[in-house]
Amino acid sequence: IISESDKKFLLKKKLVGEKKVHTIKHPLKVNVTYTYPKPLSEEKIIELRHNIQRLIEIDENRIKMIEKRNAIESLLYNRKEWLSSESAERYSTKDELADTLAYLENISNWYDEDGFDANLTVLDKEIRNITGYFSKFEKRQKIDYERYEEVTKIITELNKTNITANDLVKRDPWRFEHFNNTFLKDINAVEKWLIESLEKQNNRSLTEEPYLLAEHIKDKRRIIKNSLYKLKQVKKPKEPEKPNIDDIMKDGVNLEDLMKNSNFTKEEWEKLKESMNNETNSNNSTEQNKTEEQNAEDQTKGDL
Repeated sequence: IISESDKKFLLKKKLVGEKKVHTIKHPLKVNVTYTYPKPLSEEKIIELRHNIQRLIEIDENRIKMIEKRNAIESLLYNRKEWLSSESAERYSTKDELADTLAYLENISNWYDEDGFDANLTVLDKEIRNITGYFSKFEKRQKIDYERYEEVTKIITELNKTNITANDLVKRDPWRFEHFNNTFLKDINAVEKWLIESLEKQNNRSLTEEPYLLAEHIKDKRRIIKNSLYKLKQVKKPKEPEKPNIDDIMKDGVNLEDLMKNSNFTKEEWEKLKESMNNETNSNNSTEQNKTEEQNAEDQTKGDL
């Protein structure tokens, strides 16, 4: 038999750790609100558009500022690298190098101190100044590079043109007169001009006013091409027409024609010989008849 006190103890022990649930009942109330898109007024639309455009401009200006700063940093870095290269020694004097180095140092100091806070107008101005300062060196380098390229091209073209022209003359000997009197004269003049011009250019510094430009060489290359074109356009002279053998026999043998045309076939020569023999025999017979008739006439006169 379990006492009442034990029952209470065991009941409490069983309930230890169990979740207590309290249920409270409240009446449910629901508020329903219906909404729908409302059209904006014209003034509100204009205001919102202005706000959006202002945000776009702020973003664009921020991007431009970053691009300009990056451009100045790249210019300063690249130009300093160029000053320590062999190209700087070739295309600038010692005084120019010293001045340029001092100029870059000033720009670098300005950018480190005030450049980050500069506006777009100031940044654009400094970029133009840096680019313009180095333009004279870039121009000298460009002229020298283009001249070198054209010299290489004209030397290659001269060699190829001479080979082509010689092959044409070997294949077609009738081109030799134009080749010797005109083509070689033009080509030799170009070669002489090129040698003299390169010598005068090499006597000048690359920092001085150039004597020979790429445009000058291009003009001479056109002369080379035109000379070869004219050589190719030379027409083959017409061969003298071979007289018809029947016409020679009909009109009589013309020794001058025979001397000019020695390319008769064997059969044609035999025909000519036969014609000449027949004509000679005919002439001899005629002369003999004339002589006999004259003798008979003289004899008759004597008898009388």
